[in-house]
Amino acid sequence: MRDIPYKTYLAENEVPTQWYNVRADMKKKPAPLLVPATGRPCTAKDLEPVFCSELVRQELDETTPYLDIPKPIQDFYQMVGGKGFAFHLVILSCIQILTLSLTRLLLFFIS
Repeated sequence: MRDIPYKTYLAENEVPTQWYNVRADMKKKPAPLLVPATGRPCTAKDLEPVFCSELVRQELDETTPYLDIPKPIQDFYQMVGGKGFAFHLVILSCIQILTLSLTRLLLFFIS
């Protein structure tokens, strides 16, 4: 049986510069975030007291298939390049997903 590698190593020129926004390609879009107090869809104004504007923009974007990774994050990817890069990339992706999920929970509890 052939060994399947458990790590992927990327050269500097292979480090991603964009995240893929799956919602842009979904035929049936997920329900929008709702403000629990009003039941209306969240706007950037609702999210900005809690999150930076770039994260708000990404969370509310349903049309752009690829979102540019902010330069400080790209610099971090370069810093952890080589051994362990794939692990760090997975961790950062999980952190982004967790942050977006926590947005929904936080909005529920602050309203």
